[in-house]
Amino acid sequence: MPRTCTFARTSGMAEWTALGASEICAVVLMEAGETRALYERLREPRPALICVSGADWNDDFTPWPAPSVFRGRADFGGDADAFLKRLTEDILPEAEAALPVAPKRRMLAGYSLAGLFAMYAAGMGAFDDAASVSGSMWYESFLPWLEKAPAAPRRAYFSVGEREKEGRNHAFRTIEDCTRRAAEILHARGAQTIFERNPGGHFDDPTGRMARAIEWLIHCK
Repeated sequence: MPRTCTFARTSGMAEWTALGASEICAVVLMEAGETRALYERLREPRPALICVSGADWNDDFTPWPAPSVFRGRADFGGDADAFLKRLTEDILPEAEAALPVAPKRRMLAGYSLAGLFAMYAAGMGAFDDAASVSGSMWYESFLPWLEKAPAAPRRAYFSVGEREKEGRNHAFRTIEDCTRRAAEILHARGAQTIFERNPGGHFDDPTGRMARAIEWLIHCK
C-alpha cells in the first residue's frame, strides 16, 4: 500500500505518497489521486514513485514573479526557490526513508507549470534527470535563464500535445516552439535530450504521457 504523509506549508499543505521498491526513484508533481494509476502505467521493472501534491501551482512552481497569461487569474508568485528547498530538504528525505529500497538515482517529472519547475530544479543542480510534459517553457524570461542556468541535467525529456499550439491563448500557441528551444538549449549544454509531439492537446492523457517521460529517463543511458 502507498505510504503517505502530510507536510505543513506556508499556505495550505503539501503531501507526499510513496510506493514501489527500486534503486531508481521517480519524483512526480501531480495530484495524489493519480499516483496509483501512474504507477500501473509504468512497465516492469518499475521505479519507486514519490508523488508530491498539494502545492500552489501558480506560486510554488514558478521561478520568479511574472504577470498572468490567463485572463482573470492571479499573477505568478515566483516561489520556486522556497518550494525546491522544502522539497529537497524536508519532503524527499522523509519520503525516501519510507521506501523499502534506498534510491541511488532520482529524477523529477512534472506537467504544465510543474514541468517548468522540473526544469528549473534541474537547472539549479537539484536533479540530474528531469521531464517536462506540456511544461510552461513559455514562462517569461525562462529560456534566456536556461541558457545560463547554474547547472544542466544529464538527461532531459520534453513533450507537447500536437494540438496545443492551436489554442487561442498566446502562451499555448508558443508552447511547441518554446519547448523545442528548451531541448536545444540543454542539448547544447551537454544533456541527452528528446522532444516529442504527443497526440491531443494540453489536457489529453496526462498519466500516460508522464509514464512515457519517466520510462525514457529510466532507459536513457
